[in-house]
Amino acid sequence: MPDVQAQSILDYTRAYLNDTPGNQWTNTLLLPYLRLAWDELNIELQSRDIQVMLETTVVLPVTIETNVLPAPDDLITPFHLMERAKGGTDSDFVMMSPATWEPAGDYSVGAVDNNARTNLGSWAWRGQQFYFPKHSADVEVLIHYLKQLDEVEDENQLLQINNCRVVLSKRTAGLAARYGNSNPTRADLLDQEAAYFMQKLTGIEVKTKQAHQGTRRRGWGSSRRYAMR
Repeated sequence: MPDVQAQSILDYTRAYLNDTPGNQWTNTLLLPYLRLAWDELNIELQSRDIQVMLETTVVLPVTIETNVLPAPDDLITPFHLMERAKGGTDSDFVMMSPATWEPAGDYSVGAVDNNARTNLGSWAWRGQQFYFPKHSADVEVLIHYLKQLDEVEDENQLLQINNCRVVLSKRTAGLAARYGNSNPTRADLLDQEAAYFMQKLTGIEVKTKQAHQGTRRRGWGSSRRYAMR
């Protein structure tokens, strides 16, 4: 299934709120609740070890004066780093080794060491920053990492989780009913329905993961319950 546009989720949400024309629940009013529902869905899938994040790469400069590099804002965890001399081509990248420990003299922040080697060779990761040994030439580092899914900015946003429309629209409607309309009865019903479809959604994703890995794990049956609160 292709990515789902936020607009279609908002349209479904209005149907669950008995406001299909949008006389009360405009996109502007509903978007904050959709953002909450989207964040909840991402956390739920991650907690069940269902891969919903995206892999990406970025090339960043590391100058001779720099041996600490802040992580990209959307980085969750790095996979590997490669380096090349400044101005090199893609074929010039070579793999770097993750450091299991960091000799203070090599990784400490300070003046340039002109006797250091020109390439980096290794990297360390802590405190959402990359640390490199001292080096005597400018280099470029390619970071291959797991990135966060995009935030819901507006109704044109494409949401990159398959089969998420029903779950998100019901949960969005539940949040709107509870906190926008002060209607806990309708909110409870919508949340129960959202929980039911969440169970279906995670079941599909688990089966997909099993197929990719060639392994089996116990499915989510009637004895396993999910509650969106």
